[in-house]
Amino acid sequence: MRAELISGSGGSEIRSGKSWIAIGHRDPLVGPQSHHAGKCLGEAGFDVLLDERDERPGEKFADADLVGIPLRVIVGRKTLEDESVDARTRDGSVDQRVALADVLKWVSDR
Repeated sequence: MRAELISGSGGSEIRSGKSWIAIGHRDPLVGPQSHHAGKCLGEAGFDVLLDERDERPGEKFADADLVGIPLRVIVGRKTLEDESVDARTRDGSVDQRVALADVLKWVSDR
């Protein structure tokens, strides 16, 4: 698996060169699904950055944009209710809800 976990509060840096990012946190419902998605994509050969810093989502998104991460897969409580994730390209040209079972295909198609 080619995955990298960024965790902790403040002080942690996001490094560039990753293919996509999953925004997760230590929520007992969201965390395991974020890790599962990251593991599946890592095993498929994608570089993964799983951001679990104790930062607000907007700050994580801004940091991902600053280092040029082209794809985001966002796992949250709302998306888990319908067994999906929010998936978005960096330029915003694609922004959609994707079923958990289809995340690998969505990333592969980009």
